[in-house]
Amino acid sequence: MRVTERAQHAVLDAKQEAGRLGHDRVGTEHLLLGLLRDQERLAVVTLVGLGIQVETVRRRVEETVGRGQGPQVMGFYLPMTKPAEAQVFVARVRKSLSELEQSSPDFGPCTLSMGIAESPRHGTTVSSVLAAADTALYKAKRAGRNAVEVADG
Repeated sequence: MRVTERAQHAVLDAKQEAGRLGHDRVGTEHLLLGLLRDQERLAVVTLVGLGIQVETVRRRVEETVGRGQGPQVMGFYLPMTKPAEAQVFVARVRKSLSELEQSSPDFGPCTLSMGIAESPRHGTTVSSVLAAADTALYKAKRAGRNAVEVADG
């Protein structure tokens, strides 16, 4: 039996999703996350057709399976800070991490991706602003290491 090129890409995407989450095995949850990457795949078209937001599915799968021993997530609350100021903060933290890596080889490699949201532009309640920042963070992580994304809106 031959495997189509699209199926091969789906498996490679699943493998990347497993790695991004710090998992050492690929499961069906990673296959679903991989399928959600391409807006033209039948899985995405079907979900959208049913009125289900792809980001909601992605977030719920990631919350359910959790993270392995790979990348860890940390949040910062920066009240009264505009997105441009938050990006300056991220650059300063990245520089500090880089200096720490160089001066302490045992520290190991470290990257910093961030999702940024502000009130009231991205939400009027704490939970809605955090949800917007969380969505932006997942978008940043899909973009690659050391990415920063500001929430849509």
